[in-house]
Amino acid sequence: DKSISNLDDIIREILVYSRNSRTALLVEHFDIQPLIREIVDGLQTVETNPCTITEEYTGSTTIFCDKGRLDTVLRNIITNSVKYSKKGGVACFVKFSFTNTGNQFTIQITDNGEGIPAASLPHVFEMFYRGTSSAPGTGLGLYICKEILDKLKADYRIDSTEGKGTTFTCTIKQAAKKKI
Repeated sequence: DKSISNLDDIIREILVYSRNSRTALLVEHFDIQPLIREIVDGLQTVETNPCTITEEYTGSTTIFCDKGRLDTVLRNIITNSVKYSKKGGVACFVKFSFTNTGNQFTIQITDNGEGIPAASLPHVFEMFYRGTSSAPGTGLGLYICKEILDKLKADYRIDSTEGKGTTFTCTIKQAAKKKI
C-alpha cells in the first residue's frame, strides 16, 4: 500500500509538472484569502501533528495571477511547513503573511519546524532532491514550485536554520488580465 501510494504521488506530481511546462498562464482576478483558508482547512483534517497556522494580510487580498499555479505552490509550501514540523512535543507554528502593494504582492510563509541544513539549502529546488527522510515525499514538490515560480517570473527564496525553522518568500508582479 505504501509503495502504491508513493507511486501515485510521483505520477500526480509529474502530471502537475507536465501541465505547467505545456500550458500558458491563465490569469484570473481572485481573492487569495479563501484559497489560503481552503489549504489550511484541508491540512487540519489530514495532519496528525496539530499546527497553529496564522494569517496576516496587508493591502487588498484581490490579485491578478494564475490561481491554479499559485494554489499548487502555496499548498506545497504550507504542507511542507506542517509536514516537517519538529516532533516530540514542540508546538507546530506556521505564519502566512501577504502584502499587496498594487503592482506586486509578496507572500511569506514562516515556520518553527526542523529547518533545512545549510548544506542542503542550495539543492532544495532540484528534481528528486530530499534533504531529510523525517517525512515521506518524492523530492518533486519544491522542484515543481520552482518551475511554476519561474513561469510566473517570481522572485523567491528560502531562508532556513536547522533546528529553528524556515521562511519561504516570493514576490510576484501583478499580471495583466489576459493569458500570458
